Amino acid sequence: ADGYTMLLHTLPMVMVPAMLTKPPYDPVTDLVPIAEIIYTPLWLVVSTARTKATTVKELVEQVRAEPRKHNFASIAPGSTGHLMGYEFNAQSKLDMEHVGYKGGAPATQALLTGEVTAAFLDFSTLKPHLAGGKIRLLAVSGSERSRNTPDVPTLKELGYVGFETTSWGGLFFASGTPAPIVQKMSDTVMRLLKDPEIVSKYQGLGYEIPSITREQFAQQIKADRDHWANVIRRADIKMN
Repeated sequence: ADGYTMLLHTLPMVMVPAMLTKPPYDPVTDLVPIAEIIYTPLWLVVSTARTKATTVKELVEQVRAEPRKHNFASIAPGSTGHLMGYEFNAQSKLDMEHVGYKGGAPATQALLTGEVTAAFLDFSTLKPHLAGGKIRLLAVSGSERSRNTPDVPTLKELGYVGFETTSWGGLFFASGTPAPIVQKMSDTVMRLLKDPEIVSKYQGLGYEIPSITREQFAQQIKADRDHWANVIRRADIKMN
């Protein structure tokens, strides 16, 4: 069964198909979820070289007062950070321009040097740079505050809608895999995710360990697909 196991995350599972005119697969019907492995919210982070804002309200006020002077980075066009930036722009009525980089390292470097004003990035990417004073965390996605940054409010707390989603990684089988094999693998993975050593390792990297069933993961995939497809349609993001 291991030869047919796939490790996938949010972007290829629920975002990429929505960006294609004729997607080659349907994440709900062509793949069978085994288990969610990890998840992480994304933090709204700003460059202190570009803004003195210490709150989301202050950032919004500054960007509105300085039209066409601010931008936001993401790890790639069409990524979760790109879509969250688009939504933040839309709900805040801002005009920050998106700048897509090739990965988290160059996007973070753009923040550190003041090349961009803001970004939505994960904690493992940002953690090494937090003590340097060149970046500042203003808010976080997800339905509740992160244990990594308990003083940082969620965007939901601040009145933003649709930022409860997180980036996740999960294991999948191809559709048609016998149910007993799927269940056996799911039970094994769920047991491993309760191992204190594994939990500690992932949390040390800035990730969270989920506590949802395979069935709940399947429902989450459907909800994320519908949510991001709506954002992608409004943002008019397409892949060739």
